[in-house]
Amino acid sequence: MAIDMQPKSRRVLFRTRVGLGIVLIFAIIATACSKRPNVVLVTLDTTRADHVSALGYERMTTPHLERIASEGVSFTRAYSAASWTLPSHASIFTSLLPSEHGCGLGPNADSPIVPLRADVLTLAEVLEAEGYRTAGFIGGPYLDSEFGVARGFEIYDDDFSGSKRDGREVNEKIFDWLDSRPEEPLFLFVNYFDAHGPFCPDPTIEYPFGPQPNPDGSSYDSFSPGNAQRTGQHLPSTPDEIAAILTRYDQEIFAADHWLGELVAHLEGMECWDSSFVVVTADHGESFGERIGKTALWGHGYWPFASQCHVPLVFRPPGGMKEHRFEGPVSNADVFLTLLLHLGIPPPHGIQGRNLMDSQLLDGPMEATTAIAEETSARGRGIAVWSQKYQYLQIAEGEPARTRELLFDLRASASDGRHARARAIEKKSAMSESLKATGQAVLDRLRARRESMMRARTGFIPPMTSPQSAGLTGLPPDVRKRLEALGYLR
Repeated sequence: MAIDMQPKSRRVLFRTRVGLGIVLIFAIIATACSKRPNVVLVTLDTTRADHVSALGYERMTTPHLERIASEGVSFTRAYSAASWTLPSHASIFTSLLPSEHGCGLGPNADSPIVPLRADVLTLAEVLEAEGYRTAGFIGGPYLDSEFGVARGFEIYDDDFSGSKRDGREVNEKIFDWLDSRPEEPLFLFVNYFDAHGPFCPDPTIEYPFGPQPNPDGSSYDSFSPGNAQRTGQHLPSTPDEIAAILTRYDQEIFAADHWLGELVAHLEGMECWDSSFVVVTADHGESFGERIGKTALWGHGYWPFASQCHVPLVFRPPGGMKEHRFEGPVSNADVFLTLLLHLGIPPPHGIQGRNLMDSQLLDGPMEATTAIAEETSARGRGIAVWSQKYQYLQIAEGEPARTRELLFDLRASASDGRHARARAIEKKSAMSESLKATGQAVLDRLRARRESMMRARTGFIPPMTSPQSAGLTGLPPDVRKRLEALGYLR
């Protein structure tokens, strides 16, 4: 059955006679003065899908996202293209995988970051060329303009002190810009960084679960999973410890959703909400002790595991639509192409992906879709392929490169009921052969695609360069300090 893609907004029918015929002209009443829809893209940093109540999590973490999802399409099996902030956002902004847009970790402390390639076109650049007023407001240091992701934004607010800023401060900057009444159509990008460690839930927000955060702080209010593992701090091990950490994490997700709700209310007050195409997703998730063999995973930014790449993804077209859910695996790197096709903007040559609002996709078999993520850095490369039931992961690291292959049964659940946990299956088992072949085919296809793109567009995607020669040297002291505070640099 085809889904209802028609807006909920009131329709007016005009009839005019032309000769002997009657021409019916349908016009959708817009609530804003712009003929082309505004675009609002929100990323909830470090938000894993199985902690989002809009996707079925038992705690009420995202009531405002639930409202948005009730008027749009939710993708319950969306995956980010990478497991940490910078390359994942670069993929959302370009439609390309990390090895194609070149953005990621550098080889050493002197060149810690490989910025987005200067010859890769971004979503903001395309929309700016189409007459959009573009503005971005971020909450974390890994989206600093130094890294190339600000290209195409007329306004890009990355000026703040400390390792991160909460959604309250982000919204203050957004509302100042919106209240200046920039000419529509608008492209507004928002990054709410609240759920990224360290976990310090805002004590002024009333949370519907867990103890109210202590304004004076507690042993877990400053806990950051990835930072703790990198620096050798105590990691939670008992059920009570893990439950306390997860409560703090869920409260931070609730806080980000709270600020999202304030943004929606402000746009409604400006009569711009119903004329906006809204996308809400996350750049990556977070691991909380999931085990891969004998290794316990904490934080993110290692290899593309499901706990670090399974993210929420919700589209709400202008005026809303009948609620729909798609449960097949998809990539949020397809946001770029989906937006352009919906806006009637011809995609530039080389843009990858598929239209996630295509009714043939949404009504088609979920088993026919796959999603891909990868990590590329000086330490090696990992590529993940998700099907409906399994994840195939290939990791090549070390000198000389040592290749490992893992298969995860995504239907397995954690015995303690805390959250879904993938179960590793030996690569030699008969069960793995089909997906292993699929994974190898994906690798071959990616390699051929990259070579074809380079031949077709000399200069747009240049040949792969070694991270050792592409790192960004001389990070500004304030940026380096923020990254060090979050545990990324030492």
